[in-house]
Amino acid sequence: MSGGIAPACMLWNRMAHPDTHISILGYLASFLVEEPRRKQSEAHMKINIATSSIAILHHQENHAPKASSAPQPEHAQTNQQMPLDLALRSKTRGIHPFLALMLGDKGCVSSSNVNLEDDSTTQVNLEDFAVASRDVNRNNICAGLSTEWLVMSNSGDAQSRMDHLDHNGEGQSNGAQRHQVYDNALASALSNDDEAPFFTASTAVIEDAGFSLRREPKTARASGGSAQLAQTLANDLAQTGRKHLLSLRFASVQGHAIACSCEGSRFKLFDPNLGEFQSSRSEAPQMLKALIDHYNNLNYDVYCVNEFRVS
Repeated sequence: MSGGIAPACMLWNRMAHPDTHISILGYLASFLVEEPRRKQSEAHMKINIATSSIAILHHQENHAPKASSAPQPEHAQTNQQMPLDLALRSKTRGIHPFLALMLGDKGCVSSSNVNLEDDSTTQVNLEDFAVASRDVNRNNICAGLSTEWLVMSNSGDAQSRMDHLDHNGEGQSNGAQRHQVYDNALASALSNDDEAPFFTASTAVIEDAGFSLRREPKTARASGGSAQLAQTLANDLAQTGRKHLLSLRFASVQGHAIACSCEGSRFKLFDPNLGEFQSSRSEAPQMLKALIDHYNNLNYDVYCVNEFRVS
């Protein structure tokens, strides 16, 4: 008999004894009673641990970004020095400054009559409106690209427009030239102590593209939140036949140029950093809010939007 079998036989012989049967039955009875209690206790322990972990994670993720301790520039002040390179760098995209100072204060759009839900209860996804996602602004020429998009906003489809504006497209070269017109006009206006240098520069790039301003610029403020700002903008922008060059002005006194066009029942929006978006006229407020929230979530904090209606 091998050494591996002998212990098994000895165990079997012991189990054959009557007293051993009683002991085994007692152990089994105890096991059947205590094992469910042990598992239930372990389950409660796991739930408590998981709940604590979730609570800690939730607490950490809901910390608001700390405000910068650096003093913020006054919105009414005018920088009379030509900016060298004020490009903002987000996590994924570059933003070139455009119309950084407040323009059109006299024609500030009122949004006090708009009754909307609190921003925190309204969730809108910008991706829902995307028709041609593309970052064509790696050279930081947002004013030139936005003006070039306005020129061709009625030509082809969204993908063909993005192909035109992309880095190997003719529109990229055109956009760079248009942006140079803007930069030159801004430099000249600043050197001549122009009272509204950014207005002069925007007029120059608009007229160079064959457009003219239909009216004095309007400024819509974000004091009532992104939902109110979006509704105020949509009331003006989403009107059939209207085209606008827009300046998103951030709380840091830097800006970013985008453009929009409304034809029939369709509202089209172009952001050189993101591509082209479209919605119905009735959905324009939701799409504009999603764009504003996009930049707010990147801590750029849209302070106001300057509207330049062109024809």
